[in-house]
Amino acid sequence: VNMKSYCGADCENCYKKKKCKGCISSLGHPFSGNCLAAEIIKEKGIDANREYKQETIDEINNLKIDQLPVIDTLFELCGDMVNLEYELSNMTRLKLLDDCDIYLGCQVKKPNTDNYFGVVATKENIIISEYKEGGLEPKIIKYINR
Repeated sequence: VNMKSYCGADCENCYKKKKCKGCISSLGHPFSGNCLAAEIIKEKGIDANREYKQETIDEINNLKIDQLPVIDTLFELCGDMVNLEYELSNMTRLKLLDDCDIYLGCQVKKPNTDNYFGVVATKENIIISEYKEGGLEPKIIKYINR
């Protein structure tokens, strides 16, 4: 099985490697989903992906979310890691992402609390949430259409 990736991710140490053929051998559709990085790299090259990542980081930092530390890196993350289930005001529960897609994201500690901020970027949206350890009790802080 070819476990090489377009973006340089370390597929050999991925927790899902037994369920994946690798990004290159799946033509950028590991886990049968879509990978934002693979799409950009296949179309425009690795430098375009780096630029896109930096533009996304700048976009997130320019939101100036209260207490959100400056974001300096984003990682390619599988949807099942970041697809939190939010409880809406009418008590229904909703997931906003696809568990099989690969997104840009990161988790940072919220200062002076036990909570975390989760940052996820899709081609269309940026979602900033706050939650307890393990993604518990997530709340959307900011949802923007890009």
